[in-house]
Amino acid sequence: MRFVRYFLVCLTGLLLMAPLQAAAAGQQTMSSPAQPAQPSGPVHRLSIDEAVQLALKNNLGLEVERLNPQIEQESIAQARAAYLPTLQVDFGRSGATIEPSDFTQGSATYKNTGISSTLTVQQQALPWTNTQISAQWQSSRQETGRLGAVFNPSLASAVVLQANQPLWRNLFINPVKTQVEQAVLSRQIADINLRQRVVGTERQVRQAYWNLVGAIERLEVAQQNLALSNEQLRANRVRVEVGTMAPIDIVAAQAEVAGNEEAVITAQAAIRTAEDQLRTLIFNPDSEDFWTTRIEPTNEPLLQPMDVNVEAAIRTALENRTDIVANRRQLQVADLSVKLARNQTLPDISLGAQVRAQGSAGTRYNYVPGTIDVESQVDRSYRDALNDAFGFTYPQWSVGVSYSYPIGKEAAEANHARARLQREQADVQMKQLEIGVVQQVRQAARNVETNFQRVQTTRVARELAEQRLEAQQKRFEVGLSTLFELTQAQRDVVLQRNNELNAIIDYNQALVDFQLVQVAPLGGGGF
Repeated sequence: MRFVRYFLVCLTGLLLMAPLQAAAAGQQTMSSPAQPAQPSGPVHRLSIDEAVQLALKNNLGLEVERLNPQIEQESIAQARAAYLPTLQVDFGRSGATIEPSDFTQGSATYKNTGISSTLTVQQQALPWTNTQISAQWQSSRQETGRLGAVFNPSLASAVVLQANQPLWRNLFINPVKTQVEQAVLSRQIADINLRQRVVGTERQVRQAYWNLVGAIERLEVAQQNLALSNEQLRANRVRVEVGTMAPIDIVAAQAEVAGNEEAVITAQAAIRTAEDQLRTLIFNPDSEDFWTTRIEPTNEPLLQPMDVNVEAAIRTALENRTDIVANRRQLQVADLSVKLARNQTLPDISLGAQVRAQGSAGTRYNYVPGTIDVESQVDRSYRDALNDAFGFTYPQWSVGVSYSYPIGKEAAEANHARARLQREQADVQMKQLEIGVVQQVRQAARNVETNFQRVQTTRVARELAEQRLEAQQKRFEVGLSTLFELTQAQRDVVLQRNNELNAIIDYNQALVDFQLVQVAPLGGGGF
């Protein structure tokens, strides 16, 4: 029986040693994991503030957003264009063959020919009184074959001044002025949205920066753990050689090394991913080394506690946050819309006035009374006609009041009611927004406090795990602990180191969020 037992033990040892020897032959390959392709371009060392400055300069999303205020500025110019006078020039030529209709025209048909021109300067609306005014200069030259014409050829010049003043609708509410005010508010909103986009981009850059720092730190932890497991594998081989450890324990150590090598590879890939996320936010995509530049952060994560004044932060956010300020501007736009809609429900009463002066020139015929025989003729120049017209030698004037009121005002009243409902809706949305802002600020402050506490507790847990690993190592060396317990202690150290690192990165990101949530919503734009 002893011989059989001895034979079985030897056979089991041979079966176990065969795979172990094969694994040992490939150990050099396993202990050196394949390295992912590294960027071949220059190394760019930068701080977190430098990264933000680069983003403000190169970020494509900001480049798009910067155009919106310029677009809105053109909308202001377009709205103000209604205040600019309009110049209109008309030229015409005419001709007619006319059959006589009475004895004074003779018995034969005759022809009339002429040319005319009109110069009109019209002001659609004055900024303060909404008055419409126009000035017109008319000129013409006519020739006729009709007998008995006083002037032939006839030169005429006329000056016409017109004004129209609203007396009820559009008197106190100027539609053009309202459109200009709304365009100005839209420009202000565009500026606020640009500021919001800047803050959102800054947040994304800072978050991406700390993500890269965390990825680099996680690689260091993974490499430390790999070195530790390689050292344990080496020590296990020595113990197997001296006969103090079973060969199967080498397999367990090799499995631990393989798992740690995978963690290193994953951590290296995470660095490349974090780099790409940061580079797309801060670098100029047109640069030749855009995808090959390596980014080396110079900032270390902050661990100082921060005094969080939630009430002061809430007051700051409710007064200055971009979405709050932009919503206030939208309320002003809605107020203007309500006033304009109400104005359109009023009767349209307007006062109109016109002054006209005309002068005539050409060859003037004086006829024998009661006949068409020419007694004498006088030539007047076109300058004489101009002097009569612009000197108001023969003035004409008229004044009138017009009244217009639709039979049934469903359209105007419905538009007014719709504007009032939208204004009420905007009030409710403003209250809802303020509640959301308070909630976001409180949550951001809570995240700062929670993550700082996490840093403290995870640090203690990491220190205790390291002490436990040291104790397990000593116990293992004297045979009081198993390889499984030692391996578990090593994994606990890695876990606690990663937990501490995650807590530190989360704390720094929470600090960023708490500062920026008082200025803009956390989702306020970016790449």
